[in-house]
Formats: sequence, C-alpha cells, structure tokens
Amino acid sequence: MDYTRYMPDGDYTATIEATIELMENLCKIPSPSGKEDRLIEFITEFLAEYGYEARIADGNLIVNSQSEFFVTTHLDSVGEPSFNFDGKFFYGNSVCDAKASIAAILMSLSKIKPEDINFGIALLSDEEAGGTGSKRFTAKYKPKAAVVMEPTSLKIANIHYGNLEVEIVTKTSKAHGSMHEKANAIELCLQVIGKIKASCSIKPAILSIEGGSDDYVIPSRCRATLDFLIPPTHKSSEILDQLSKIISSSNSNSAVEFKILELCDPFESVVVHQILAKALESSGIEVDFSEMRSWTDGVNLKTTADVVVWGPGDLEFCHTEREKVDIEEILKASDVLINLNHLLKNENVF
Repeated sequence: MDYTRYMPDGDYTATIEATIELMENLCKIPSPSGKEDRLIEFITEFLAEYGYEARIADGNLIVNSQSEFFVTTHLDSVGEPSFNFDGKFFYGNSVCDAKASIAAILMSLSKIKPEDINFGIALLSDEEAGGTGSKRFTAKYKPKAAVVMEPTSLKIANIHYGNLEVEIVTKTSKAHGSMHEKANAIELCLQVIGKIKASCSIKPAILSIEGGSDDYVIPSRCRATLDFLIPPTHKSSEILDQLSKIISSSNSNSAVEFKILELCDPFESVVVHQILAKALESSGIEVDFSEMRSWTDGVNLKTTADVVVWGPGDLEFCHTEREKVDIEEILKASDVLINLNHLLKNENVF
C-alpha cells in the first residue's frame, strides 16, 4: 500500500512506524470518562517534543486557546483498553472512538510548527458520559467554528441529527409467580413501547430493558431506555409531544412514568463543511457528505460555533468487540488537517 501521497514530507516509512507506535501507546492507556489524566499526561509530553505547550483546564487539553476555529475530539473511551494491528487495521476498544482521531491530530501537529498553527486544538473529557468537557470548554472559550472529529469514514457530516433519549418506568403490584392473570410490569412496558413505535413519527431504538427477578413473582417494575434519532425534517419538541400523549393515554393509577435523559435538536453546518471539503480536495480525497446520527460534543459546541463532524473510522463498529480503524484513514486525516491549517492562513471563515 502506497501512503506517500498522504505525507507531505515524503518520509512515509517513518510516518507509518510513528503512527503505529502512537496508536499503540494511546490505545493501551485507560481513559474512562472522568479519568483521562494518564492520557492527558502522555499527550502533553508528546506535544512538548514538538514545541507545543498544552493548557489543561476543566479536564480538557487545549492548544492555541486564543483561536476561534478549533479541531476537537474526545479523550474518554468505552470499555477496557485493548490493541492489535494486522498491518492494515487497528483493532480494540477505543481504536476508532476516538484514539484514531487523537492520533491524526497529533501526527498533523508533528508536521506543523507551533508558530504556524492556524487553528486551536481541544481534546475534551467526558464525551461518552455527560459531555461536561465540551460544555465547559464552549462556555469558557466560545469558539466560532469547530471540526468535531468522530468516526465518519472520512465523510463530511455536515448534518447532525438531534436526539431524544427517554427512560420509561412501568409499575404494578407484586403477586406470586403463579398469578399469570395479574398485571405484569414487563408486559405493560412492552405494550407502551409498542404504542410508541406504532404512533410516533420517528421509531425509537430500545437501548435497554430490565425488570423481574428470580424470586418467582410477577414483575412489579420494569425500566426501558428508548432513543429517538431526529433528522432535520423534525424537531425534538414534536416527538416529545407525541410521546407525552402516548404515555398519558397509557397511564393508569400512575403505572407509567417517563423522564427525559437527553434532548437536542438537529443542526447543520453553514460554512465550516465547505472549508473542510477544500482541505480534503487538497489531499486528493474525494469529498462525500453524510449525516452524524449519534450524540457528539458538537451538540454543546454548536451553542457558539458552526460545527461539522468528520474523522477516521466507521461508527457502526464503535462500542463493540468489532471496533477497528484502517491506518490509511488516520494518515489521510492527518494530511487533511495539515492542509486545513494551510487553508486557514488565508481563508476568511467568519
């Protein structure tokens, strides 16, 4: 495989070896949400070797904090650290989400002198849990534009879906397990979910459902988590209204309760996706636009910034035992960031 076109300095063998070593180091460091300190320490030392001084604030790592245009990704990961490389793909928890994006950012900075950098870097904490890192970063630095690096297979996700995640709890009275005719909280929960899927204009995914025990009793409580992905053609308030009516009509003696776990509307990039597209073209990469169907830090960043989501890896495999990423996508992403930096020297973004 010829990687030379993705490496401006032509030293492709050294770059490949450096990328493999960097990915192994990044992926073997545990970085669960709220406990990213070891990873931050490693990245800080890496950046220092290339003359960069990182600022650590609110659990986030910031470079060139005075910039209004930021490239961001998240530090935290899901699952225990694991790593393998077969000569083409990296495998293991977090290789794709989002250590590949961190590696692409760091490899690009290793080729950009600190005095020549034209964007800021924000490596954010707690994306997988509460999103507090991006929330605090946005409130403090108020970026005007951001490329949020998440797995998109290097397609530019200029459209970001909204999200409504709800918890539904059904309650009934306990009864001996032989009393099959009695109200059953699990059955009630399934009935409510069936009504939601039949009546809501957007069908949710069931992320979890739990209830019952081994005590031979009719279940008296069941909890389910539902996730609605909201395209630009809809609003979260519309789905919430539909859901509220269904829950209300299903309710009997306060047997059904629900609460909102996450709520955000869809949004689109205005300008940043066009600049990123130019950077891809400069790298000889075909430009393809797509949609981000999952929650990202972009939801918080969009309160002040024009946001686009883009990065190496396939979202489908993230958070699973099949998580993988092609080294070629990391190398391409690094080159795109280098070209983005060059474009921003003369590009009028705002």
